[in-house]
Amino acid sequence: MPPLVKRACRQAQQGVDVQVVCPGLVPEGPLIRSRGLWGGYTFPDRSLWFITFNNGDNGPRYLHWIMGAGSRSSVAHYLLSDAVNDVKGLPKKIGASTIGSRTLTTYRYPPFPAGGPNGGHTAVFVSCGGELVFASLHGSLRAATEKLATALADKAGCP
Repeated sequence: MPPLVKRACRQAQQGVDVQVVCPGLVPEGPLIRSRGLWGGYTFPDRSLWFITFNNGDNGPRYLHWIMGAGSRSSVAHYLLSDAVNDVKGLPKKIGASTIGSRTLTTYRYPPFPAGGPNGGHTAVFVSCGGELVFASLHGSLRAATEKLATALADKAGCP
């Protein structure tokens, strides 16, 4: 696990009342270390967090990715609605599947700046009891996003 990812997880943990699970699997490729282009992110209700890397358009070598978790209601409010987005544009549900006892739901976000931090991403949300864990990759990388989200669910001990 890259030290910068561990650092982002520690940042996120400081802003929430739930346990932050640092992913055991992250996308391959370089991480931009510039301030503002990576880090832990939390929300006002303290039950939702994510880590984000390579924010913005940094060239073809750098994949923007986000991973995190939160209560179902927080995810619905902050990530699947336009409640806090300055530029409106809802994600579109493009699939649902079951792997073992887990339900995976996949969304495609509209091009950035619509869709908030997930603008232009494919995101997979995995049911984890009363929470959802998720991974989000810029572009149409559904299979890779499912793999990351499932690995995070494993690390979180989701049933």
